[in-house]
Amino acid sequence: MARTGATCDYLNARRRLFLEMLAVTEDLNDALTIEEVTSDNLSIIDSLIDAREALMREIDTLDERHRADGNVAAPPDLGEQDAAGTGQSEDGIDEAVADIKRATHAMVALQQQIDQRLQRHKSRAEERVREVRLRRSSLSGYYNAEVASRPRYVDARK
Repeated sequence: MARTGATCDYLNARRRLFLEMLAVTEDLNDALTIEEVTSDNLSIIDSLIDAREALMREIDTLDERHRADGNVAAPPDLGEQDAAGTGQSEDGIDEAVADIKRATHAMVALQQQIDQRLQRHKSRAEERVREVRLRRSSLSGYYNAEVASRPRYVDARK
């Protein structure tokens, strides 16, 4: 693959988006360190997930444009050598690819932590729902639905 200015621009834009996505993923991971999920926390988590999905769509759009311009679909591999065979990158392309790979590996590790935290929060929520159902069913044992549907005053019992 010929290393051109267009490829360098593409990789730099891709690197920028991946680094932004890494930052959002780190924020999402931090947001999930809370003990109790509230509606405020959920709105923050939801906005971070939306931001990450928007960045993913931007990366996909960038990749599609790059392919539509007749370029190779995948970025060059690390370790490709320049024309002189020195292994040095032209215009920092190898550096951009390395940054993208580092960001990707970091996001994979963070996603595993996020998945574990989400599973813990889900388990806690399910346990709370079970407790509420148990309390509700135990309370209904003391509550006669037929009598409750006909309100009476204390004086009516005399």
